[in-house]
Amino acid sequence: VRVVFDVSFSAAGRKIVPRVEVVDNHAVASTGSVLEVAYRNDGKGRSLALALLDDGSLICSIGSRSRSLIGGGRFNARRFDLSEEVDTPVSSLGSDGRKSILAGLKDGRILRWRLQKDTRPMLEETIHTSIEGDAVTEMAFLLGDETLITGTSLGRVDAWIPVRGHGPSRPVSYRRVHSLDPMPAAVRAIAPSARDKQFVT
Repeated sequence: VRVVFDVSFSAAGRKIVPRVEVVDNHAVASTGSVLEVAYRNDGKGRSLALALLDDGSLICSIGSRSRSLIGGGRFNARRFDLSEEVDTPVSSLGSDGRKSILAGLKDGRILRWRLQKDTRPMLEETIHTSIEGDAVTEMAFLLGDETLITGTSLGRVDAWIPVRGHGPSRPVSYRRVHSLDPMPAAVRAIAPSARDKQFVT
């Protein structure tokens, strides 16, 4: 959804009324409930939702809105169940909205799938953090969607960037480039700045 402000004028003056408008509808769960979701919209009619369900399922929905001369067009989405590719409970979700979706695991690993237009995402990389069993509790991309910030149950905060490898396919992998001083407790939220590459944990 998005918040739209309706403006009207009368003899009494200007009136601004907020209204919630549905942008698209990703049906990620037919039963049960959603525990966590990572959602991105490119502002051009395409969006995705990566959801963790209460039964442990990991669902990805990728959709787009068809263009229409009148109105916004029809929204269509495809649903992909990624659960069979995850062998450890998921503890956090993330996406840059364009190239990758990520699932942080309770054993300290991060699984990264490459987005492929409207087809099933491809599991491309397993990122190993330095301490086994230190759950990845939060993930967020900074402005520009290149730098990934991760937070863990032991309070560790790391910055990662994608690095293109050698060879004909030149595969992309994430490399840790900076580690901050550990927090005194588990990282429960990461709030990136909308203006620069600062963030708050």
